[in-house]
Amino acid sequence: MPKHYNVEEKERIVALYSGGQSVASLSSQYGIPRSTLFSWIRKLNLKDPALISKQYLDLKRHSDKLEIQVEVIKYHRSNPP
Repeated sequence: MPKHYNVEEKERIVALYSGGQSVASLSSQYGIPRSTLFSWIRKLNLKDPALISKQYLDLKRHSDKLEIQVEVIKYHRSNPP
């Protein structure tokens, strides 16, 4: 029989995800299907626009860094020493 989690427990687990733990590790640790965790993350993030903004900014920064790395690699490939 599946365990039922109250809102506080769900928020705590989603906070662990927001803090950097992967869905796979949380799923394994708590015995919760990954699809359920993704559902909680989606629902709880919709309640907290600040969290959505933070995640967007984190992803944007990461994307910008990757774009710079790609440009550096392209430059070094086209201009060997």
